[in-house]
Amino acid sequence: MVKNNDLTVEISSDLNTWSDEEKEKFCFQQEVITTKQTVLRTMSGEAYDQTTTKSKPKTTLIPNLDELRKTHINSGALPPGLKLPKNTMLDGNESSDWTWTHPYIQPTFYQRLPAPKDQADAKGKNLSVIKMQSIDFQSQIEIIDLEIETLKEDSGNTLPYLVDEDVNLKNKKHKLLQSKRYHSNAAKAYSYHLEKAG
Repeated sequence: MVKNNDLTVEISSDLNTWSDEEKEKFCFQQEVITTKQTVLRTMSGEAYDQTTTKSKPKTTLIPNLDELRKTHINSGALPPGLKLPKNTMLDGNESSDWTWTHPYIQPTFYQRLPAPKDQADAKGKNLSVIKMQSIDFQSQIEIIDLEIETLKEDSGNTLPYLVDEDVNLKNKKHKLLQSKRYHSNAAKAYSYHLEKAG
């Protein structure tokens, strides 16, 4: 089972059993190469010799969750062994609570964003919390950028034995950027509501 801020995707089938067309549309091919550095030192701690080796690429299939969710929302055909929540977009339960929606924000975004109870709610608690969270995300992103810089040589390339750490930090940054985008759009949604309601 895989979750994110949009929809929960539960996969019970083996991705390798999907058809070639389904793999092409709904899968990524992930290639992992592990770098290992071995350092030989004298008893005093002085580096005597060092070698760097890379493992053979390990390739696995991983699901393209964004494409699966988009196809689900549009009521398209999905591979076997998938379970997603009921398509609320078709029911219109949550999105109908919003009187005004921003023209540049997708309607599906409003399905997971609570509509303000009144103008004071939009102007007060919701909008201020969203903006504060966005600022916090930016701080975390800046810290990760600094950590990534410490993994580099003077030439600007990542040290061979720190490649895995570099990948992990960049994955964290990617998730934070997605969260920041969500909260930024939320702030725009509430601001647009205030503009129209005022």
